[in-house]
Amino acid sequence: MKKKKSNFNLKVLTQKRTIGQYPKFFIAGLFCAIINLSILYTSTELIGLHYLISAIIAAVVGSTCNFVFNKTWTFSEDFEDKFWEKYLKFSIIRVIAVTIGLGLLFLLTEYAYIYYIYSQIIAIIIVGAISFVFHKAWVFEKYRFGKKK
Repeated sequence: MKKKKSNFNLKVLTQKRTIGQYPKFFIAGLFCAIINLSILYTSTELIGLHYLISAIIAAVVGSTCNFVFNKTWTFSEDFEDKFWEKYLKFSIIRVIAVTIGLGLLFLLTEYAYIYYIYSQIIAIIIVGAISFVFHKAWVFEKYRFGKKK
């Protein structure tokens, strides 16, 4: 039986095009993280929601921000190009990432006694770094092997 060839080659992560996307992904993520943290803080401190509920609301808004920036700027795709298909894929990754992030937020806040804003920053950094690989490999795979798909 012939082994199925993987659709994603790890060498793609070292291609010149991909290396140029790392800083853009980071900047987009930083901008959206500021939005996320602002919503988290405002919802928790000013509105009085539990920090985990605030984190879910912040994640939805931050994820939408991330999708738009990454689709149009980081990975240079037309906004309408397979929008709903890519948004669905992006959302699947985000649900997993947000779940992991909420787990980290809870553990760091409740058991490591770290202030919830700092816990969220740590969770965003960890989850964001891992997310790039999955977004590049599955959602924004237009230039998967250095040429257009």
